[in-house]
Amino acid sequence: MVPEILREARIANLTIGHYDQDQGGSCSSIRQIVKWVPDEHQRMRVISQDLQTLWAQPCTASGQRGKVVIFTNRRLQAGHLAGSLNKQGISCAHLHGKLEQQVREEVVD
Repeated sequence: MVPEILREARIANLTIGHYDQDQGGSCSSIRQIVKWVPDEHQRMRVISQDLQTLWAQPCTASGQRGKVVIFTNRRLQAGHLAGSLNKQGISCAHLHGKLEQQVREEVVD
């Protein structure tokens, strides 16, 4: 069997909070959401619904929508996720270390 499947389960400790509250994590202008969706087939549906809900309302004082970062375990997953979201009309791009620097900068801008 593939080593990824046989890998022993590990516990991950996440810190969600803001630096200004001595909780670590991020600055107060960043909203963090963590969801555990064990069923891989439901993940895309959940992500799509969450993005549509979050983007239905402006999130900045200027009335513009903010930016979203979604982390994946592998580069291939990032590309697949970006492709699926684009097909659903959600404009996005994927970013990883194997991309050319110019491409990475374009994605971030």
